[in-house]
Amino acid sequence: MATYLGLRDVVSPTFVVYYEYDVQHSTIKKLIHVDLYRLKEEVEFAHLGLGEYLQPGNIMCIEWSEKSEAFLQQVKDNALFIYIDITYTGPQSRHITIQRNF
Repeated sequence: MATYLGLRDVVSPTFVVYYEYDVQHSTIKKLIHVDLYRLKEEVEFAHLGLGEYLQPGNIMCIEWSEKSEAFLQQVKDNALFIYIDITYTGPQSRHITIQRNF
């Protein structure tokens, strides 16, 4: 997704939770890449202030999204969700499932 949006040097935000990237695209302004792996409890998510990014022209990608379930339920009527699940099926293979507004 980052490559499509013309971004280079996108790194995993595992240790800082999220990174914000400005995008030079006709309809996309920002990409917010979130990695919730290090969060211990879902309540920690509320303190990140990510709701401020939910506005037209922004795309938010959330890894380990199960830790943001309460947030997703709160904003589900105001945002379009695309849920992508990647399951490892072998050393060189993956099964990808894509759902809209799960």
